Amino acid sequence: MSTKIHVAVDALGNPLRLIATAGQVADVTQGEALVSGLEVEHVIADKG
Repeated sequence: MSTKIHVAVDALGNPLRLIATAGQVADVTQGEALVSGLEVEHVIADKG
């Protein structure tokens, strides 16, 4: 069993929001939840 930690950070790399999921959950499923309600100009993401 494993765990993934999905993180939204500010421009300085400070964490703004953390979401932990089971290891087999796809990263892309958490993208919207990570940025929802945050005022952003740019999003840099990676589909694992």
